[in-house]
Amino acid sequence: MFYNDYSLPNNEQFKNISRSYTSVKMQELSDLKDILNKLYIQKDSLRKNSPNHISLLPKLEESISLLEKITMAKNTNIDSQKYNETVVTPYKQNLKNTKKNNVFNNKIFANLFRKLNQSKTPNTKFHTIVISTDEIITQNKEHCHSHKQICTRQIDIIRLLLLYMSLRPTCPYIHALSQIATDQLDIYISLTSD
Repeated sequence: MFYNDYSLPNNEQFKNISRSYTSVKMQELSDLKDILNKLYIQKDSLRKNSPNHISLLPKLEESISLLEKITMAKNTNIDSQKYNETVVTPYKQNLKNTKKNNVFNNKIFANLFRKLNQSKTPNTKFHTIVISTDEIITQNKEHCHSHKQICTRQIDIIRLLLLYMSLRPTCPYIHALSQIATDQLDIYISLTSD
């Protein structure tokens, strides 16, 4: 079979390629926003329900700030792509960097799994909240977030970050995302080592 890598698309093919590319990028942005939303929820939960772990908030806020910058940059990139008249084919450029990125990614994942192996087996601990009957009545729609729920949410954030990076190894933000994942793993280790 013969492939011509240098053939140019006609107008209809270009529109289809452009639509598909934009659709993929919008899905990536949606995935990042989902992770960001989970970070917001975790931050609020730690602040309200876990006074022993207030010291973890600065690291969580750094991750939120960095992920907000990534989503803003990605959103800007998508908006500019919609109005761009030229074909953007990142495949050839990414192909050159794939080998380098794969070595880098292997180091990232090795470091993350090393940290997981060094962490202690999480103890199942729950905090007890004592509130009056009046508080129960006024807060009947608010839920108590147990320590177990906070830990589960933290693992979910790490899982989503690792999944995002493994599905997109040539993502230009891979280094920043790996830093966020590492920080979230540090938070999880702190939550489970009490």
